Amino acid sequence: MVDSIINCQDIDKADVLILTAAYDRTASLGKGARNGGFAIVKCLHEDVEFFDRYALTEPCYIYKIAHKDLGISNDLLPHQMVEKICTAYYELMDETKFLMLLGGEHSVSIGAFTALSKRRVSENTTIFQIDAHCDLRNDDSDYNPDPSSVSRFAHSCVMRRAYEMGFHMVQVGIRSYSKEEYDFFTANDKITVFEWGKGQE
Repeated sequence: MVDSIINCQDIDKADVLILTAAYDRTASLGKGARNGGFAIVKCLHEDVEFFDRYALTEPCYIYKIAHKDLGISNDLLPHQMVEKICTAYYELMDETKFLMLLGGEHSVSIGAFTALSKRRVSENTTIFQIDAHCDLRNDDSDYNPDPSSVSRFAHSCVMRRAYEMGFHMVQVGIRSYSKEEYDFFTANDKITVFEWGKGQE
């Protein structure tokens, strides 16, 4: 009898693998996102119905679903975090397995995107982003109060790094961006932005 949506202990046998990366070192407004993945996993153990009202099935009786903590912490510098996630994600990628990465802040995605770009042709992949912000800054120097910790791997740079890897992207719900970001996405046809409260032409 399954007693949790996360129903598989052996990640090698899992159909679905949920990864957690507890990182929010570059968060600019407030900390706490590093606990988000673990909170979701806790809900999957305790607080979510097994029945999916859209598929009208109970997926946990059909699929083997596992969880793995990647051991990411705020002790890592942003580039170290990206490298660690990339290595782990690359090793875990499998054509038979669905991977899901839970942060943490947006920057954890850079590691996953880097691994994907090494396994697949980035130009054939579109990233669909639902967000209030474009995250297309080149670095965080315009708001980071510590010049010695300026990073190209901050949460506000994740989609810029993805663009550089060759991915196409569709951004939905955007309501705020810098002049630099505006200039960047309007000059690049691989980026489509659907702004909140603003009709598309």
